[in-house]
Amino acid sequence: MLAFKETLLHCGLEDLGYHGHPFTWRSGRPSEAFVEVRLDQACASSEWRSVFPLAKVAHLQGQTRHKRLHRFEERWVAHEGCEEVIRDAWSYHPPNGSLMFKLFEKIKCCRMKLVAWS
Repeated sequence: MLAFKETLLHCGLEDLGYHGHPFTWRSGRPSEAFVEVRLDQACASSEWRSVFPLAKVAHLQGQTRHKRLHRFEERWVAHEGCEEVIRDAWSYHPPNGSLMFKLFEKIKCCRMKLVAWS
């Protein structure tokens, strides 16, 4: 952290501060392992601040989402039709993107079809 502060000083930048919630990241862990920190920091030169004297940084309180994870369940393979659902989903051909993107799209399609099927 000291090196970061020295770099800001060397470049003539200063922290713009903030208004709102003091933290920009949460670990999502329970009880003692829970962590909140301010990761985001806006910096500017004194020249920039003189041009934009009314500029402010606001930390907005984000909505906490509790996504339900859908993982492959071994019990699915015992059901008739599971293989067909997977084969059908895997035959999907994403139109654009890298090979890795296409792979993730196929996996996402397969997951969605299995969850809808189960």
